[in-house]
Amino acid sequence: MLVLIETMEEVKKEHPQLEVEQQVERTVRHAGMSITITSLTNALAFALGGTSSIPALQGFGVYASLTILLDYFFQLSFFLSCMVRPRVPSPARSSPSCRVRAGEAEVQPHPQRA
Repeated sequence: MLVLIETMEEVKKEHPQLEVEQQVERTVRHAGMSITITSLTNALAFALGGTSSIPALQGFGVYASLTILLDYFFQLSFFLSCMVRPRVPSPARSSPSCRVRAGEAEVQPHPQRA
């Protein structure tokens, strides 16, 4: 999660002119490989722990392995979309959007009404 956030911030600073979709593409291209390798090696290590002769370690290894794989899937799907959602303007909103950052308030009218 932190890798995606930091990489997205770096991409925004380096390429502010890019559309949100292109920023996400560069973020996933840059951080995706390290997230994939880390998640797969951790899942494999815990899955090997599932081959233990101790039943408690077997259960822990299997559940930990599955949890890591599910976390990997959710990081690159759900969490990434939650990161992008506030940056994409929604034409379905009929009220003005209000952005508050570090003590500054900025109200922007809806594009169709301006």
